Amino acid sequence: ILFWDLASGRLLKTFEGDPADTWTIAFSPDSRFIATGTHTGCVNMLGVESCTKESVIQLDGKFVYSLAYSPDGTKLAAGSINGIVSICDLETGTVRPLDGHAMPVRALAFSRDGRMLASTSDDRQVKVYDAHDGRTIISSLSGHQNWVVSVQFSPDMRHLATASTDRSVRVWDLGAKQEKHAFTEHEDQVWCTRYSPCGSKLMSVGDDRSILVYNCAA
Repeated sequence: ILFWDLASGRLLKTFEGDPADTWTIAFSPDSRFIATGTHTGCVNMLGVESCTKESVIQLDGKFVYSLAYSPDGTKLAAGSINGIVSICDLETGTVRPLDGHAMPVRALAFSRDGRMLASTSDDRQVKVYDAHDGRTIISSLSGHQNWVVSVQFSPDMRHLATASTDRSVRVWDLGAKQEKHAFTEHEDQVWCTRYSPCGSKLMSVGDDRSILVYNCAA
């Protein structure tokens, strides 16, 4: 694992991890820790300053595909290859498995207030959970025709944006629990989508080597 200074582009330090492959990584909101997911089903918690392993979280799922911290840093969500979504309480050490997916969990995201967790999967479904009790709020948002690989809540938490290898970006109305709009301008697989800080714009990037920006203000 390599740590870089974004301003200078200089390599700051290197962490030599375990033999188990590191598949995904997430910074804690305070930048003191990073979580890494491995193919053994473990999540390693590493200290950024010390570059040492502080703790290990063992999950029920195997091969951790995705990780996401809650905004306050007290919870860590993990998605596994066998479809299991887990919420780890970092203060108590407890792990809560949720009603997950039928296939690998590709992406996870918490809402800005930390109350909701969204997950996406190779099963083409999008789910939304109550991050506190694990209850499923929305069991399925259907519309994508292939893997759903990226997800983010809008800043006002009224909408959810997803990207898929079906070449589309979709915006979902969480109140109505249905698709609001589908953007299909990409000519190849789309791997990431993100809102602007104010939520008026949405960006996506795909294998067609293009970065597209959409107007979400309407």
